[in-house]
Amino acid sequence: MTVLQDLFYGNILPNTDRFEENSAYAKTIRTISHNEEKLLALLQDRDRKRFIDFSDAFSSLNGFTAERKFVLGFKLGARMMIEVIGNREEGD
Repeated sequence: MTVLQDLFYGNILPNTDRFEENSAYAKTIRTISHNEEKLLALLQDRDRKRFIDFSDAFSSLNGFTAERKFVLGFKLGARMMIEVIGNREEGD
């Protein structure tokens, strides 16, 4: 199967990410989660909803940013391959 076929059939999932449990990334996620729990416990009705709305909007923004960076990175990789193939045909 080709890479494009694997991508089409879901054998390649570029938007999933695995990370080490003790990595800086994992520690940051735990810190965010811990602080979110503490803040939510302190807030009441309207302020609690406002914080949840803020947190949800921020998560959406992070998702949009990740998608954009993925697409831009993929396009850059494709342009690099076109350049490499073009140079090879020129005898480089």
